[in-house]
Amino acid sequence: MAEKNINDDSAAHFLAWLRGEQEDAAFEQLTDSEVVRLFDDYAARGFYESSFFEQGERLAAALFKALGNGGSVLDIGSGSGHFIRHAAIGHRYRGEELRHDEVVLSRILIEKAHVQNAEIVEVDALLNFSSRSYDQVFCNMPFIGRIDRRYHHALAQLADYSIETRSLPDWLFAIRVVESLTETGIGIAIMRLSSLNNVKDRAIRMKMIEKGYIRAVIELPDHLTRLSSAAMAIVVFDKRAAETVTFVDARHLGHLTNARERQLSEEDIQCIVRAVSEEDEMAVQRQVEEIREMDYTLRSYSEPAEGVQLGEVAEVFRGRDMTKRELAADADKEQGGYLLNLSELQDAYIEQPKQSLSQDMLNTRRQLLLQSGDIILTARGSSLKITLVDERISRQQVIPSSNIMVVRCLRMNPYFVFAYLNSTAGRSRLNQLQTGSSLLVLSVRNMQSFTLPAEDAAVAEEMAATLRNYQQLMQQIEAYHERLLSIYPE
Repeated sequence: MAEKNINDDSAAHFLAWLRGEQEDAAFEQLTDSEVVRLFDDYAARGFYESSFFEQGERLAAALFKALGNGGSVLDIGSGSGHFIRHAAIGHRYRGEELRHDEVVLSRILIEKAHVQNAEIVEVDALLNFSSRSYDQVFCNMPFIGRIDRRYHHALAQLADYSIETRSLPDWLFAIRVVESLTETGIGIAIMRLSSLNNVKDRAIRMKMIEKGYIRAVIELPDHLTRLSSAAMAIVVFDKRAAETVTFVDARHLGHLTNARERQLSEEDIQCIVRAVSEEDEMAVQRQVEEIREMDYTLRSYSEPAEGVQLGEVAEVFRGRDMTKRELAADADKEQGGYLLNLSELQDAYIEQPKQSLSQDMLNTRRQLLLQSGDIILTARGSSLKITLVDERISRQQVIPSSNIMVVRCLRMNPYFVFAYLNSTAGRSRLNQLQTGSSLLVLSVRNMQSFTLPAEDAAVAEEMAATLRNYQQLMQQIEAYHERLLSIYPE
């Protein structure tokens, strides 16, 4: 179909035809494989509720081929059956899907894809554990905040795990993956990165580590899908009592296909597969005892061999919000400064704050005023932003909102601290400290215990020069953006 015809109307018409609700002579001329490709194209562009994580599925299929032995396949939460239609990893497939429309649709698509020995069952996967076991189990779990208490009860009854009502759905689906495996089977789950160190799920992680059920943890690059902004990981399960867990940090792999999405090449995928299966230099092996000492955190980061805790060299605090009533009462007073909101925070740059505050308001919160050299981070938000305050901001008398954390270096060069926090190793460790699911929270206490490596004056000097140039360039871009908005005469 021509690109110009890819729109809401054509997507709806095609879906109605596929379900047998409308006729269309042009669609009737398509081959079965063309019908499947057209549906996947529409779905990938976001026209349907049916969704799939193609990059994650490609990697999962490659891992199954390298680690598994073929045989039977279970896809938990199979949606439109995309994984079953494309994986080619077994000889018998079962998909479990809760939504009736998706079940009907996936059966049609699987038939047109000519996948043999495949069944799609309409069932709630977390309430209907089966005694059947499978050689390969896959789950690209729904990234939802919380689920009904009855699921927690069912899982606690059917599996010997300590289930909290606050446990993330990621690990509840992971339990279903493990409990559905044969003794020699391989399970793969796509999970939120934050679930690997979330305190609410510690008991579940401890159970799986102590039982030897987790074979590998792979941290994925950001922006592999438009479906979620959450950082993601793949966890490989194997019930054959592993004494070590393989950690693979693959966040540097992939290439941008547009401004918002990244794609893994076939070489990238094979690089990850080799790291897991052959334990090459990209992989880090950790004994169960080491993971136990890390309080069952399943992240690839490592502490600096020697260093100092951030709380020993810096003051760490969070900003404060003002209520609507406070801001309304303050609006008519003479402006004295600004409130910095999270929306104005970018990596390595602060946009011009917009919420004005009176001098009276600032006088009651002077201890929060930002100073040049302060490092500010996201304390509560969907993604981690890190930047450093320059004179442009500090001279305007700005205080941060409560969603922002401030690190004020007292006995270490702030440019060195910023350089380390913004590095791959630093960001990995900061991500590990975050808790929460859709909104990630970084606590003051955790930041105070964050270990920094020994200070390097050369790194600090280079960062100071580079950041200064970058911020000047961003100011120019911001000025041009404002000018673009005002060129047309009103």
